[in-house]
This record gives sequence, C-alpha cells and structure tokens, in this order.
Amino acid sequence: MNPLIEYQQPPGAYAFHTTKQENVDAIRQDGIKHAIDTSSTTSSVEGALRKLGYDSPFPFDQTAVTYCGVDAEFTGEMLPSHPDSELNSHTVAIVVDVQEIIAPMYLADMTLASDLIDYLYGGAGIMLHADTPEEAIERYRESITPVETPDDIVSHADTLTHAELVVDGNIPPSAIVDVVQ
Repeated sequence: MNPLIEYQQPPGAYAFHTTKQENVDAIRQDGIKHAIDTSSTTSSVEGALRKLGYDSPFPFDQTAVTYCGVDAEFTGEMLPSHPDSELNSHTVAIVVDVQEIIAPMYLADMTLASDLIDYLYGGAGIMLHADTPEEAIERYRESITPVETPDDIVSHADTLTHAELVVDGNIPPSAIVDVVQ
C-alpha cells in the first residue's frame, strides 16, 4: 500500500520532496532550503548545462530551487517501504502543503531533466525522451508553466510526462505537513 495515499486528496494540494532521514530535523526547523538539501539531480543538470555552454536558460536559477514531486503514487513507490523502491532505507518523503509556499512555483517535465543527466553521464545515445541535449533543454524550457494554486497544478500536471514542482526558492517550515518513511 502506498504510504502517501492520504495525501492524494484534494488533488494538487500536496507535493512531495524526497530526502535522506538525516535532513529531517533541519527541514522541520528551517523548511526545505536548496542550499541544505542539494541533490545530485540539481548538480548533474547544472553540470550538463555548463558542458553545453548554457547559462541559466530557464526562468529560475537551477541551483537556487527546491524540487518536489506532485504524484503521490509515484513518490510512494520510491520509498524504501515499497518493494520496488530504488532508494535506500534512509529515504523519506516530506509532504508539503503547496498553499503555504510563498516563492514562485513552476511545473516542468522531469523526464527531460533526466535526459540531461543521462547525457552528462552516458552521452546522447542513452537519452530516452529527446534526440539531443539541446532538444531536451528546449523541450524542458517549453514545459515550464508558472502555477499558483492546487487547481493550476492539477490542470497542468496531466500535460507533462512526469511533472515536478519547481519552487524558485525555499519551502518554509509552515508548509511541512508530514514526514513519511
């Protein structure tokens, strides 16, 4: 059973940030800060952009954002309590109330960011969603949609292969609803 099932309703109201258990105390106290909880995904995408000669091609600074999933089912499957989980036993999901986020928010297609990571580590031949890294960057840029409300998230998430919520800044502690293992 999905440990995040109770956060699927109302649609778009919650987002999910995965992190290591060791970050939970700091997140509860200070919220999710991009500088505290930097992920390998952020640095990998930034590395791919640098390698390609791009300087901040998006409406946000890739290194100053926090990321959340918007699909409770997908995020729940990534937790260690799920039999198919690829994450280690120290991974948790931070449940975030999107209405408590004051920083600008965007939805974007994470599959295209994943293509950039694949490009960085394996070359264009292993990219799954774009033929070239330039195409992945352009399609990612085109997928970026500003959102302000849960209804915005719901209406735009279905248009993306795998929607991620990009918060242009930090997520305050008041937005933290739960920590799920």
